[in-house]
Order: sequence, then structure tokens, then C-alpha cells
Amino acid sequence: MSAGAFAAIHYGVELGADCILSFGAPTYHSPNLGGAAIQRRLYETFLSNWELDLRAFLQSRSYTSHINLFFGERELRDRAHALYLDDLDGVTLHPVSQLNDHECLRWFALNRDLRTLLGEWLGV
Repeated sequence: MSAGAFAAIHYGVELGADCILSFGAPTYHSPNLGGAAIQRRLYETFLSNWELDLRAFLQSRSYTSHINLFFGERELRDRAHALYLDDLDGVTLHPVSQLNDHECLRWFALNRDLRTLLGEWLGV
């Protein structure tokens, strides 16, 4: 999974970004969402819960960022992570029906005009 997207959401909210784009982001480091229990236990030794769980983090903050989660609709792990944040304020899900793997951003780059899409998504 794209751990950089986890950080992008976290730091985007902390910095007050207007718009955050995420492609196949993990949203919770948990064995229930495709993570390894041993990895979770390791992380828990030096990270707080809201550093492991974007839902807990977002619920603990007052934020105005628009968080856009892009994921392959048929990629079960990415779909589960996106759905985990579905009911939170400012979160919009963008399932890609043609995609059944984790390579969401790559799919857009190969199948769409990515430069135009980024401009539309970011409002520039």
C-alpha cells in the first residue's frame, strides 16, 4: 500500500491544505484492513493511535481540507481503507471501476490526461 498517501493526508490536514489527493492510501494500520499484526505491535511501541489510524486522527482535529480518496473499486484492500473514512466530513471517495489492483495513479497516467485531471482535482 502507498504509505506516502497516509502521510499526505495527515500532513495536509495539519498544514491546512485546501485539497488533498490520495491514491490507494492506507487509512488504518490494522490486521483487519490488510496489515500485519506484528507490524501493528511494532508501530505501537513508538506511535500514538492517531498516528496509526487516520479516522482517529481526523476525528481529533477541526479541519477544512477536502480529502479525495482514489482507489481501484475491485481492489479489496484499497476499497476497505477508503470506506473506513467514507462518513467523515470533507472526505470524498473516487472509486475507479476499471481498476482491480493497487496501481491507481499509474492507471490514471496511462489511461487519462493526468495533467488535466490534476488541474481539475486541485482547482487550478
